[in-house]
Amino acid sequence: MVRWAQIARFVVGLALVPVCVAAAISFGEMMINTGPGPTAKGIHALGVLALGAVTYVVIFVFLHKSVLRTVFGREPVQTMWSTITGYRLPQPAAGGESHPDSPTDEKGRRIPLWAVLAPYLIPIYTAVGVLVVWLLKLLVGMSGSTYAFVQAYVIGLTYTFHVFLVANDIRKGQRDLKAAGYLFTLVLLFVVNVEVLAAFSMIVFPNADWIVFNQRFLGEARREYLWFWELITGWIR
Repeated sequence: MVRWAQIARFVVGLALVPVCVAAAISFGEMMINTGPGPTAKGIHALGVLALGAVTYVVIFVFLHKSVLRTVFGREPVQTMWSTITGYRLPQPAAGGESHPDSPTDEKGRRIPLWAVLAPYLIPIYTAVGVLVVWLLKLLVGMSGSTYAFVQAYVIGLTYTFHVFLVANDIRKGQRDLKAAGYLFTLVLLFVVNVEVLAAFSMIVFPNADWIVFNQRFLGEARREYLWFWELITGWIR
């Protein structure tokens, strides 16, 4: 039965790949059209977000291991979510082994999938970064354009860090991510992450609208499925 469940989740994950493509396109369009508009040099929020992502890639190349050894590693996130969900994960074994295939907490209770994936579903460092920039705006003041671009940069920087943390856990064989199968889990993580980022954008950017984003998202998803369907039927013919 477990094997059939794994196959079913793989098929569902594969079927949701066009949704991931649609989410990425819709979020990119929202970032292009958001904020107070392009600066005098024609730089949009999407470009600043990409700059933040590139900045973290540079940090990763030179300082990633040092960053993971500080308070910005996975352990503080796991501890925080364990407290919030009420399911405290046991410490890894001496050899660095992750939790078992059916993860249980320190009390021996089976941890539900939503609690296992919570640290990955919500990019908490992005939430903290957005809050810090918002507080700085209140304390020191920023123009509308400066605030929008600083927020875009911070979102790009911190979300890329979140992605690298997930990738690092995959590289280490973190079994939490195997709970529902890698493909299904990663597709779910990506779609939820984009929805969270879109919600953050609605809060911090004056022209961003989460409802409009989801309307575009659904329309783009239809187009992606039609494109894949035409591609598949073309192969069959």
